[in-house]
Amino acid sequence: MAADANGKSDPYCKVATLANAGGKVEVVTRKSTTIYKTLHPEWNGESLVFDGVLQGFLSYGLAIHMWDHDTF
Repeated sequence: MAADANGKSDPYCKVATLANAGGKVEVVTRKSTTIYKTLHPEWNGESLVFDGVLQGFLSYGLAIHMWDHDTF
């Protein structure tokens, strides 16, 4: 994980999947909370909830992206 000038990062993650809503497939995303000033984030107990069934997630998959929250 990349660090800011202070040697730390402010990480959060975005999780995305596809959902079939009435025959229309759309991207559904969720964002975690930002964990400030760390290179070793932990999201203990935080849940990102998606509607659907296991077969849908197995078919479409999940994409997990880590980001650094920068404020200017």
